[in-house]
Amino acid sequence: MPVKSSATDHVPEAAEGPAPGAAPSVDDAAIDPEAHLADFAGRFSLTPRETEVLAAATADERPLKHVAADMGISLRVLQRHLTSLYQKTGTQSRVGLTKLFWE
Repeated sequence: MPVKSSATDHVPEAAEGPAPGAAPSVDDAAIDPEAHLADFAGRFSLTPRETEVLAAATADERPLKHVAADMGISLRVLQRHLTSLYQKTGTQSRVGLTKLFWE
């Protein structure tokens, strides 16, 4: 009599991934920064532009005027986006926002 096998008998545990609809784990986010960014943006209801500003402002320690120039916006517009990000995330500074985003 043949032995029946389930679909998961031949799938390594690491390849199973998260359950459908489950939030990515910290390890998954470390593997996929875009997924981490999308998850963070969704949790705090960020606009697409705020998400871009978040990614640019938390990527490194460049001065904000350089971040703004690279994004093609004025420093004042960048600061307005950051103020909105601080309000939505409950942070008060770029350092606090960066810490919340990366931890």
